[in-house]
Amino acid sequence: MIQLIFTGYTLLVISLSLIPTAAVGGGLHSDKLAHFLAYGGMGFLAYISVKSRPCWMDNYI
Repeated sequence: MIQLIFTGYTLLVISLSLIPTAAVGGGLHSDKLAHFLAYGGMGFLAYISVKSRPCWMDNYI
């Protein structure tokens, strides 16, 4: 189930990143913080996704 959540979150972040006028607000580098938080969350979900896979998959990945 976590793999499905990770995939959906990844698609959401990528699709929002493609919008050129995404309103983050704030100053000059506010989009950097938004990207850091988005990709940090993606990395956390990827870590949990890999850690939660069944042990029989260790030989395949």
